Amino acid sequence: MNSVKLKKGNYVVFGSSGMIGTHFLKKTNNLEGVNIKAIYFQNPPKVKGRNIRPLKIDITKSEDLKKILKSTDTVFNFAGKLATSKVLMKDSITPIYYNIKIFNNLIYNCWLNNVKNFVWMSSTTGYSEKKINKEEDFFTNNPPKNWYGIGHMTRFFENFTTYINNHPTKKMKSIIVRPSLIYGEYDHFYGDEAHFIPSIIEKISKNPKSLTFYGSPNEKRNIIYAGDVINILLKILSKNCSPINIGYYRSFRLSDIIQKICNLMNFDYKKVVFKKSKNKKIEFEFSLEKMKQNLSSFEPTTIDEGLLKTIKWFEKNKK
Repeated sequence: MNSVKLKKGNYVVFGSSGMIGTHFLKKTNNLEGVNIKAIYFQNPPKVKGRNIRPLKIDITKSEDLKKILKSTDTVFNFAGKLATSKVLMKDSITPIYYNIKIFNNLIYNCWLNNVKNFVWMSSTTGYSEKKINKEEDFFTNNPPKNWYGIGHMTRFFENFTTYINNHPTKKMKSIIVRPSLIYGEYDHFYGDEAHFIPSIIEKISKNPKSLTFYGSPNEKRNIIYAGDVINILLKILSKNCSPINIGYYRSFRLSDIIQKICNLMNFDYKKVVFKKSKNKKIEFEFSLEKMKQNLSSFEPTTIDEGLLKTIKWFEKNKK
């Protein structure tokens, strides 16, 4: 039984065929009185439901947006061009260019067409390299060199949505969420667009003689299961806690995450080799105190459970 609580109304979900969008539709499909327009650009959404209406839209075209945003209560934006570290190393400009086109037009048209609530999936790339970053530190100092451009772009759009949120005559409530590294079923597992965890899973699936990783095994990562991200979003819709960092309640060493994946995939961890990376090691964490205060009863999916779900999905759907 679907136990998700979502007010009756009209919702529009951008990026409905991606990992986050798919998890959102899985949580909300067939909810009575919840009407969802699932927007996609290339691939139709994977989840169907009597309350889900798939629509192919080019977000960069205002005339297309105007048609679908009329009488919308809440917009969830999960759309955007992926910008992993590998992508940015090859081309740090193009992802920013495309995302600016998408985000700028989307936010403006949501405001123009009287959308009541706008849920903005931001990121932690805007934070500077500091030991513990609280929400109010987001605009302090510059983001690290590795994602300097993406970080400042993220800051701009957070400022833009906040400015609209406080507009004197025509407000649009903006809910800003800054997640840690998201993983789960329906992720990108191949090529440069694959993030850290799906990339490891795909490599181990080939059962290589050895597996090399560049970086320190003691580097820490905060990761969060995609289904948890959606649960959190739905819980904070009615709360006044934006912006908010979200993640798992503790970080894990790189070696611990890799070893867990190896164990779950029956791969000998002794075959894993760590080599020193040429790139500067980035050391920063962000505070989750605000999340704990506003979601005191929330129990995240354990890393073992989340990784197992992700691996099972990949093995069933791998190319």
